[in-house]
Amino acid sequence: MVDQPSLIARRYMKSGFFFIDLISCFPWDYLYKVFGRKEEVRYLLWIRLFRARKVTTFFQKMEKDIRINYLFTRIVKLIVVELYCTHTAACIFYYLATTLPASREGYTWIGSLQLGDYSYSHFRDIDIWKRYLTSLYFAIVTMATVGYGDIHAVNLREMVFVMIYVSFDMILGAYLIGNMTALIVKGSKTERFRDKMKDLIKYMNRNRLEKDIRDQIKGHVRLQYESSYTDASVLQDIPVSIRAKISQSLYRPDIEKVPLFKGCSSEFINQIVIRLHEEFFLPGEVIVEQGNAIDQLYFICYGVLEGVGIGEDGSEETVLRMEPNCSFGEIAVLCNIPQPYTVRVCELCRLLRIDKQSFTNILEIFF
Repeated sequence: MVDQPSLIARRYMKSGFFFIDLISCFPWDYLYKVFGRKEEVRYLLWIRLFRARKVTTFFQKMEKDIRINYLFTRIVKLIVVELYCTHTAACIFYYLATTLPASREGYTWIGSLQLGDYSYSHFRDIDIWKRYLTSLYFAIVTMATVGYGDIHAVNLREMVFVMIYVSFDMILGAYLIGNMTALIVKGSKTERFRDKMKDLIKYMNRNRLEKDIRDQIKGHVRLQYESSYTDASVLQDIPVSIRAKISQSLYRPDIEKVPLFKGCSSEFINQIVIRLHEEFFLPGEVIVEQGNAIDQLYFICYGVLEGVGIGEDGSEETVLRMEPNCSFGEIAVLCNIPQPYTVRVCELCRLLRIDKQSFTNILEIFF
């Protein structure tokens, strides 16, 4: 956890969001007036829409937070999506009306509007909130395709936009209905993640596991969810020969670079590759501990790990640094001795592993 403002500011300034956020904060309304109310300047306001991406990130965090009810979070998100789309459409409807000269405002949807005894002629003089609510009403009834006929497009530009808007609403409606159906019948990926996390928390509470172990378990499950990395069950229905080709395509380039296998035959490499399993580890996790009996051999695809020697007094000393194309566990596996040092993750890493029994079986064949 970094809490130094200078480091946080430096990291933020290096990110791609800083420049967009900086431009978005400019007083474009004031500049619009300074430059003689040119429409080209007012279009720069649309840069602020890019910051709406942060709202989607916020909702993604809420969905994964098991302390917040998932159904409530999803419903709020769907309501926000609907309001955002209808608000944008309302603004465009009003924009189409205001870009015509005042002398032709009667040829717009709002200038020609008359609800009961109330007329919207000279609509620019009407209260701004009443104009906004009228535009929002037009956008919502059009989106729901239940227009009552009281408001409709008048000129060609408005007709074109209504056609585009209704076509878009078909997709939006399908998205909203599909999500509501998924909430009712359940089974979404996020919900499965939340259910799994709840079961793990119950297990950890019941067994009173330490905080470090809790954090590692939670981090690993979250990593599985966010990265969607290899799930062997996905390939169970595929023939063994095809699974072997998939493994060769994915893992062979990495295994050929491992110094341990330098000069080995292509057939030997193939046998190693098709028995590999892929795993990801977060920084701070200990993969193997010093003094343990090891039954796995690991190969590093990317990431950085360190080998730590632990003295009798508990002191730690970094004995080596392992980077991509390195391997560890081979000393304990080949020499049948306890692991000589602890291996700890420094950066998010992707590893390939093969169990000792499979490895020794291959060695016996290709001795």
